Amino acid sequence: MLHLLLPLVVGAWLVASAWASDHLVSLLGNVLPDRAWRMVVELLVFAVLLPLPLADELLARPAFAALCSERAQLTVHAPASLGPQSQRMRLRPEPVDNLGLGVSVQPWWVLGEGGGLVLASYNTVEARGGWLARWASDEPGHRPLSFKGYCEPHDLEGRLQPRLPRDPHGATLGRTSRKEHAERPDRPGRTDLADLTDRNSLDRKRQEAKLEGDRSRALRRL
Repeated sequence: MLHLLLPLVVGAWLVASAWASDHLVSLLGNVLPDRAWRMVVELLVFAVLLPLPLADELLARPAFAALCSERAQLTVHAPASLGPQSQRMRLRPEPVDNLGLGVSVQPWWVLGEGGGLVLASYNTVEARGGWLARWASDEPGHRPLSFKGYCEPHDLEGRLQPRLPRDPHGATLGRTSRKEHAERPDRPGRTDLADLTDRNSLDRKRQEAKLEGDRSRALRRL
């Protein structure tokens, strides 16, 4: 229904705005005898009349953006317990007044397996459309026509993924590849340990040979 009525309403309002601006300027013909000034005033009146059907949404949009920055936040209580078994619970929405539109803050809980522990909590903010959206749409949850009307915490799904601990080198524990081992000289692998064992054995043999030589020289002196 909205897709059919909206183009008709927009076209009718364009025609009405053009007619009203031209009619107003013609009434002011004695006051504005210069044709150039009459054209400027006509364009200004047309620019003022054109967005009037969406005036309530346009006025509420900055307040909605500020509310999103303030309330659309995520708090993770147990990051190590997050996983695919997590469940989401929708709580009672909180209506927000004095914005000119129907706006509500929707709280959510992320529960662990079995629903016994709250792993994270966050809010989403939703807005309903103005009078033009309500008139043109027969759906109860109509959204604004001039902006999205919904916001959530930044990178919500990515931040709700399980986080593995990291070692001092910045790699995720349990996910280090063979290539990372080879490129990290300060973290010996099996080959490095074998080389270290061979070097220790060689040093030991050299020390034994040196002691044997010192003992032989001492016996010759006697």
